[in-house]
Amino acid sequence: MYNNENIKIEIASQKCLSILLKGDFFIGESQRRISGVWNISICDNKIYFEDEIEVIVFDQDVFFNPLNKVTCSCTLLIDQKNHFGFNKGNSFRGGIIVHQDEEALSLVNQVDVEGFVSSVICNSYPGITDLEYLKTQAVIVRNSSILLSKDDSFKYVESQYFEDSIYCKELNFAPSNLLVKYRGESIKCNDIAHQAVKETEGLALSFQDEITVIPGSLCCGGVTHNYSESVIGIVDGVPNPLNLHDNKIFERWMDGKGRKYNCTECDDNITHTLLVYSDLDENEVAKWNKTISIELLEIVLSEYTVLGIIIDFEVRERAESGIVTKLEVIGQGGTMVFEKEQLNWFLGALQLPSKSFVVQKNKVEKSGFSFKGVGTGSNAGVCHLGALSLSRNGKTMEEILAHYLPKFVLEKQY
Repeated sequence: MYNNENIKIEIASQKCLSILLKGDFFIGESQRRISGVWNISICDNKIYFEDEIEVIVFDQDVFFNPLNKVTCSCTLLIDQKNHFGFNKGNSFRGGIIVHQDEEALSLVNQVDVEGFVSSVICNSYPGITDLEYLKTQAVIVRNSSILLSKDDSFKYVESQYFEDSIYCKELNFAPSNLLVKYRGESIKCNDIAHQAVKETEGLALSFQDEITVIPGSLCCGGVTHNYSESVIGIVDGVPNPLNLHDNKIFERWMDGKGRKYNCTECDDNITHTLLVYSDLDENEVAKWNKTISIELLEIVLSEYTVLGIIIDFEVRERAESGIVTKLEVIGQGGTMVFEKEQLNWFLGALQLPSKSFVVQKNKVEKSGFSFKGVGTGSNAGVCHLGALSLSRNGKTMEEILAHYLPKFVLEKQY
């Protein structure tokens, strides 16, 4: 079992900070109470706190301990940039740490797991009022939040790898991604989101008695990938009867008529609800078609001079769920088979929405290649469109989680 422990998140970082403390905070070791507006700066390796009346000087990091965790908060008064954006106007409950890092100040929020989950869910779903769906997401976010509370080494990373593409990070609640989704208390609060967190307080998913990260994708395309032995392919809630590792079977399945899956056949309103604040094209979530030009391929593969001009692609291996695991690149000068990390890098560089695709050479000479696929994201774990569709069709949080994660156990952690 785990505890409702604290998570530390940097919420601002620059040379000067301006904050509003609502309610009384004990400051430093003196246990003196302060509140109101304070400007914070550094000079000669000392931290200066200044209001309209006095200046307080500290030689080391300063901890603000709220007198009341519910009523006390810290608000950033001006645009102050951290690694992930701006947090102006948002209030942060819990402890506040002012840390001096060389010539800059870092403002760190120390908040418990439940407070962290509440912020992430509220800010990720400001307009969604489907309680069972929000409860499902609260449990998933709590899994990663518990891991964050145990290990502060998670970092937000941007790269060209497929897992770090915009398609995979959309509604992805891995621990490192949560760091960009935390915004304290949103100015516009979603009361249903807070209710979902409260009704699932302490609930998390475990596999073999271990809390793990729960992968997810915006749209699985109809079949979830066997990302571990704990999850089987799912088609409308039953074990996947198809083995899509064969290219011809996959192509027939992908182009088949009458396939009705929770995510590919959900109405436009459900898709719009999840993507209202996204830059992704709503019409290319379940199925997509991208043309990759010869010029882009030359840039992406410029280090692989042995290939020469790219003349074709061939899928050499698929997983049972249909995702591509080995892709052969055929050039005039030679061939290469991309797999594992190399394949992740290549697909990420091409900005493909998912790994479930077929590729064809366009008929017009030198016009590139058509990559046609299904799903958006990793095709693994919980499908967000499918989960929201199930919720709107009367399924409970427990039923939704059992649908996608049949071998995980939902249990109270604290």
